[in-house]
Amino acid sequence: MSASRIARSPDLARLTEEGHDLALLNGLLLVRGLPYLGRTMEVHEGTLVVPLHLQGDDTIPPRTHIVSWIGQTPHGVDGAPLHSVMLSRHGTHRAPQVEPTHTFCIKPPGREFRDYHELVTAYARALGSHAEAVSPGVTARFGPRMNSYGTAVPARIGPTPWTGARRRSPTDGPFLYADTASARAGLGAVNARLRGTVGIVGLGGTGAHVLDLVAKTDAGTIHLFDADVFEQHSAFRCPGASSLADVAAGRQKVRLLADRYSAMRNGVVPHAVRIEAANAYLLDELDFCFVCIDDGEAKGPILDRLALRSIPWIDVGLGLALTDAGVVGAVRTTVGTPGGYDDARSRIPSSPPMDDGYATNIQTCDLNALNAALAVVEWKRTTGFYASDRRLLNSVLIVGNGLLHEEERA
Repeated sequence: MSASRIARSPDLARLTEEGHDLALLNGLLLVRGLPYLGRTMEVHEGTLVVPLHLQGDDTIPPRTHIVSWIGQTPHGVDGAPLHSVMLSRHGTHRAPQVEPTHTFCIKPPGREFRDYHELVTAYARALGSHAEAVSPGVTARFGPRMNSYGTAVPARIGPTPWTGARRRSPTDGPFLYADTASARAGLGAVNARLRGTVGIVGLGGTGAHVLDLVAKTDAGTIHLFDADVFEQHSAFRCPGASSLADVAAGRQKVRLLADRYSAMRNGVVPHAVRIEAANAYLLDELDFCFVCIDDGEAKGPILDRLALRSIPWIDVGLGLALTDAGVVGAVRTTVGTPGGYDDARSRIPSSPPMDDGYATNIQTCDLNALNAALAVVEWKRTTGFYASDRRLLNSVLIVGNGLLHEEERA
């Protein structure tokens, strides 16, 4: 959030002006240094973890009153845990560097909080009133950090304090604005498992849909490899709506798509080249590769290089034909991993595409999207984002009956 826009979020500005120690991390608002009573009636400091709802960099009214907590179980002056605040002894909103210990729940009668100032101060008051009853003068705000007994309040720890200006750091991830969807669902920690360098070879129908899905993950860098121009037929295979200017510009696919996703994130790198034996070294720095080309013969140098560098990959393919009854065919997803490359390659057609003037290369946007989704789900399984004990080698979905045939690695 930039300094020029902080005025448009008066709730956060007011919290800052009142001296609260705020930080923004992975779509979560961290309110640090909140005093509370521990089990032995000693004053401690904890951190409130609040999922933010944003419109761009500006806050909108909270849609939930449920927050998380980093600290011990808070107690009241009567020595009992604050059950009026606690929803569970497990944190809900997790992210890298954020490991909450509890989930809290306070709600104004008959409504949600009007803004984040009201929400934060309500929780601070519910916790701090008991701490102040035991140690008068304890406060969650800046200023003299001594209580009436001359005892220093413990120093805060955690991310860089909120100063009213939004500054990017390596912990922010690749996005240009906060991923509040993941923050609301507490997916930050598993999102981190997707970080790394991903390659997509071929940005036709399926490859473009793979990019659309991977671009919305925490993948740090996404390299695009394709030498083709974005033509009018490309618009009907690509996710989203391409303008007439897009199809008339004659730009290379990778550059157009890299520009398109730069509106959302950093790290999409276009390479307007066809990967062959002579330049396959361009794949060497990848952590994972999606192979989305329909030329089986051209895949050889690509898969050879990935095997040489022990880089796991997923190869996708559509095989469709038009009959009097309608379109028939199958959708294939093949997974290659170190130690299993040969088995995987044996499932991939190796012949070049037909080029006899009669080939139609049937693709449909829905099956392109399905092929991409199956591939990306499998990639997420391999990283541990999705919990799974499967070791998929090859899957084929039959379009006519919707049956999915799967083989697992030995």
